[in-house]
Formats: sequence, structure tokens, C-alpha cells
Amino acid sequence: MVAFHAPRVLTQGVWWDADAVDARARLAHAAAESALHPDDRLTVAIVPRGLEGVALVLGASALPVPVALLPPDPRAWRTNPALPEGAPFLLPPSCHHLGADVQSLGGRPVLLPETAQLPPVAYLSAPGMAWFTSGSTGLPRSVYRSAAAIRACIDFRLRMLPLESGAGVASGDSLAHGQGLVEFLLACGLSGAFAPIDILDIRSTLATLARPEFQVWFTTPRVAELLSEIPQEGAVRVPPFCFVAGGTSARVAAAFASRFGQPLRQHYGSSEGGPLSLDNSPAADVRTDTVGRIIDGVDVLVGEHPSTPVPHGDVGRLWIRSQCRMDGYGFPPDLDTSDLVNGWWPTRDLGSLDGDGYLTLAGRMDDCVRVHDGRLVNLATVAAHLRDVPGIRDAAVVDLDGADGRTFGAVIEGTAALDDARRHLSATLPPWCWPRQLIETRALPTLPGGKVDREACRRLLSQREPA
Repeated sequence: MVAFHAPRVLTQGVWWDADAVDARARLAHAAAESALHPDDRLTVAIVPRGLEGVALVLGASALPVPVALLPPDPRAWRTNPALPEGAPFLLPPSCHHLGADVQSLGGRPVLLPETAQLPPVAYLSAPGMAWFTSGSTGLPRSVYRSAAAIRACIDFRLRMLPLESGAGVASGDSLAHGQGLVEFLLACGLSGAFAPIDILDIRSTLATLARPEFQVWFTTPRVAELLSEIPQEGAVRVPPFCFVAGGTSARVAAAFASRFGQPLRQHYGSSEGGPLSLDNSPAADVRTDTVGRIIDGVDVLVGEHPSTPVPHGDVGRLWIRSQCRMDGYGFPPDLDTSDLVNGWWPTRDLGSLDGDGYLTLAGRMDDCVRVHDGRLVNLATVAAHLRDVPGIRDAAVVDLDGADGRTFGAVIEGTAALDDARRHLSATLPPWCWPRQLIETRALPTLPGGKVDREACRRLLSQREPA
């Protein structure tokens, strides 16, 4: 079993040794535990970026009750189901000003102090932790995982990556979300270093990634592309394992490899299923057309039902069976597992498996639109083609109601001309896959968790005339 220890932390160019991080985590733990009432069945931790968030998550993981993680943005606090009335909200010093927001939601603000001398604690000994879905299709849903399932997420990653004890992990993901939490705990399991990356500080990000103690970096295709375009003199080092989630274009992968001399690897997981695949191949064999191999210990089936899987290469719904899987939606003891089928969890993602265990994603079930002439269009495929256009950093393609029935439109972020995007689509996709509307914006609208706000994209498209 992996033992979890406070890591060294590099944030804003300053190193905090493991003892200092441990002391802050014990402080957060003691203050939170002393504020618990006998009838509290859940603690809510408001997790900012940086050292405060690291210490709070670590300290909260040792509480005797389950912990729910939320970002310091009150817009993300209205969830399904609602947070329990009167639940304690742990507010680190930089979030003390959110006390009134907590009270307006019916919570109990707990203002954590800055200093104290306290005894050691056992991290990740809480019964479990909850984080929330993006809220792209309704209120964010609580995804609850037991401590054993969270440990399995770390074990599976360690099983697939050739990392030695003491290796460092850099991550741009929020610790308030499942992916960021697992990446942080990976550093704790390695007894290594952790760097919460602030991409707004480009110079600091590149300096952090150049440090030899960091062996793994988790980021997004957009950030990878941005760093590939930043002019720098001489060689710039990045960790040997650079992972992006959500798919990336061949153009971005090639630019990254040319700039940094390391491949851009893909990985895939879900809030409900945990880590599912990653590309751990030798650098020369990394593939840009897949999200890697299925992780040892994770079972994935493709098909309409787990009892009727489709052959290798065929596209279908992805079903997951894993020790990493969530216990259910909601908060214990009231957990919803109604979607389970004989131990298999159905995702909303479409994909295919090959004979070597590589997984290729084909969008989401709700990303397919049957347009007025009966053609079925995969919106994720259209978005992927748009991202291949030089100058387009990201694209969102969403379904719309048209005068003749269902149709779709696209919002692009970047510097490419709309005519260039249209020419590319006309050369690579059939006419029924061309967006009825195509507009550009300086930055795609996002939800508090960082995912694209599809409803906001629909509103942007509704304000423009079809082109």
C-alpha cells in the first residue's frame, strides 16, 4: 500500500520543504477537526490555488468525515444534490472573505488560522472525498469516492509510469477537481515534489518545468500550444512525461515535440471512473491518434450494453469497471448508483479499442446531431478539424435549433481568419459537417471548473446571423 507524505512544494518561484507543508496541513486539519459537530456528516473544503490549497486538501484528507472539494468561486457551490444544511465550510486565510457567501448558502464558515504547533496526522485517512462534475449539462453533481478507491487511482498511475521515489509532479489542474487531486496525491505517494502551475505566469511555468526533479507534467492542449509558441533562446527542458487530457491535434503535438524535444502524451479519465488510459510508450512510439493504453487493472468495454461488446475498431459507448470507480453520486450515506449495470459504469463518451489496448475517443453521446437531411454529425470531429487550422487555439461546436430542424454552430478562439477555417473544413469534411454558423472570440467562455460553457457558446451564436 502506498504511504502518503507531504511533498515539497514549488509555488510562485518559492520552495516550501516537506516539513513546512506538513506543518500547514496539520494546522488545517486541527482547526477543521475542532470545528466539527457530532452530527456533521460532511466537511466542505474551499480550495484556492497554491500552497494554501495544497495544505488544506492534505489536512482535510485526514478528517474523520467525508470531504467535498470546491473552488473559491461561489457560482460552483450550488450542486446536485445540494450541500447539507449547516455543513462546515473550511476557509483558508485567503478565502475568509467568502464567509458571507457560505452563510447565504446555509453553510457554517470555519475560518482557518495561519499558525499553530500541532501533532502529526495520517493523510488520506478520511472515509472518502467528493468532487463535482463540470455542470455543463445542469447543476454540478457530487461524485463521491472512498479513500480506498482514491488510493487505487494512485496505485494504477504508479503501476503504469516508471517513476522512482522522490520524483516530482507539476500540474495545472485545480485540486478542487478529481483530476487535480489525483495528480497532487501522486506526488504525495512518491514522497517527491509538487508544483501547482499558474499558466498566467509564463516565465515561472517554464522555469518550473525546466527543473530536473519534475518528471511528470499534466496540462491541457491549449497550454501546450501556448508554450510551444513562446519565443525562447536556447533549449528549454520539460519533464519526460508531459500529459494532456481531452485530445490534441497532430499539429499541436508536432509543434510541442519540435519546440521541447519531448512527445506530448495523452491520457483519459472521467470524474466517475477515475484514470482509464495513458500513453506510457517510449518517446519514439507515442501516438497522437489515441489517448493511450488502458491502465492495468481497469476494464473497458465498448458497446450499447456491457453484455454485447462490439469488435475491436468499432465505435460505441464506453463502459468502465475499476477499483478506482466512484462509490456513487451524492454524499454518504445517500449515494446514487442506479446507472450501474452488473458492476459496469456507463460513460457518456464514445470510443473504440484496438487489439493492443489503445483507446481512441470519438466524442460524446450528446455530441452527435442528426441534421435536417437525416445525416448524423459528430460535433467533436468537427471541433478537432477546426483545431487543426493554424492560429486556432481551441474550438467549441454545439447543437442549435434551426429553421429546418437541428443544426450546429462553431465558436473558435485564436488568430485564424474565418475564411481559413471555412476553407479547411470544406477541404476535409463533407458539406453536411460544415457549421451553419462560425464565429470567433478572444477566449471561449468556461465554467468555474475550466470546461467550455456550451450554453454560453449557444448564446454567442444566437446573437449572430447565420453565415
